[in-house]
Amino acid sequence: MNGDSAYFVWLNRGKESVCLDLKDEADKAILAAMIAKADVFIQNLAPGAVERMGFGLEDLLEAHPSLICCSITGYGIDGPYSQQRPMTCWCRRKAASAP
Repeated sequence: MNGDSAYFVWLNRGKESVCLDLKDEADKAILAAMIAKADVFIQNLAPGAVERMGFGLEDLLEAHPSLICCSITGYGIDGPYSQQRPMTCWCRRKAASAP
């Protein structure tokens, strides 16, 4: 399978990917055009990063009311750790100590 495992191919069948530098205005324009045609926008950037780049979820929903938006965060959108970047070992340790 061209060097990819069967598991990888099974999980990613039919998917396409793109690599963009969101500090580059031309690449931001490409993402904006992709979002305009999308049904769903999923992001997992550091807290506040997507807003700083001009793709805040409130702005996206105002421009595209039918867009489904999902932010994947390590610690949720509010609470004492919400603005921290999740690190795998940190998340595991916090999860293990949860009541």
